Amino acid sequence: MGVDCDVLYLENMSGFNHLEQEERRIASSVDELPPLEEGFVRLVHITVPKHANEIVQTGLDYQRHGMAMSTARAWSKPEEVKYCSDDPRFSSPEMKVVVLDVPNGEWRLHNNITKAPGIIPGKYVVGVVSPQK
Repeated sequence: MGVDCDVLYLENMSGFNHLEQEERRIASSVDELPPLEEGFVRLVHITVPKHANEIVQTGLDYQRHGMAMSTARAWSKPEEVKYCSDDPRFSSPEMKVVVLDVPNGEWRLHNNITKAPGIIPGKYVVGVVSPQK
């Protein structure tokens, strides 16, 4: 299942009832992204389409990088968010921008190199969009 669809059905992670389904909207354009909630940061990770699909399903794995800011950028003010990169390795129009809205308290944990769990859960993905300058 691609991430370009409007609604993504994910298996409930509780493990108690595999038949339960959780409905989650994944935006496919910047205009479709939900407003950033108070107490959250908007995280932007630019990658190839194949990896974007994996992140939606399994989360953003930054274990090899030590902490999340090594592979993504975060903003607390929605008007300042950049959905692109000046780095030529990540500025191709074929790239995808995975957008995650993460609670502040959890975000701080992902940037503490001694306590970082290594994966930001896929449940925080709110969009997979094309890069926008």
